[in-house]
Amino acid sequence: MREPDHPWREQANALVEKLIDDLANDPGMRAQGEALKQEILANPVFAEQAQAMWRELEAALREDLPRNAEAIAAWVVASLGAVGRWLEEDEARRAKINRTLRLLLLRTVLPRRAEIGAYITEVVDNWDAATLVSRLELQVGKDLQYIRINGTLVGGLVGLLIFTLSRAFGG
Repeated sequence: MREPDHPWREQANALVEKLIDDLANDPGMRAQGEALKQEILANPVFAEQAQAMWRELEAALREDLPRNAEAIAAWVVASLGAVGRWLEEDEARRAKINRTLRLLLLRTVLPRRAEIGAYITEVVDNWDAATLVSRLELQVGKDLQYIRINGTLVGGLVGLLIFTLSRAFGG
């Protein structure tokens, strides 16, 4: 079996491929799998074991996560960097992921746009003036200062023009 072209290995690969194909396409095989799943889920021993495993996992996470927070954070940063490089390498992969995400968003957000709009309206309606101004300043940032300066300059120039025209023609 260790040899890549051994007949037993080829037979095992063929059996696995047939099982995969049967699970995907054979309704009888799918029904057997579903019946087996239901039998396992209905077994009280399975439920007890699953709950015990969950309790152990939860306890281990509560104990180990704080001790290993730095290592976990470093791993997350390294993993995100690797994912970024993986995406950067292949334009076709990025395009496929973008298409999938767009489709997912269209299927989930588009039918609920009225509810989303109503929620946003409700949240913004509940803001007082100070909250609204602070949120706008956070979002617009440095551009807000340019808007203020431009508004002051344009307002001043329009005021000067009106004053000049009123002096020239009015009095």
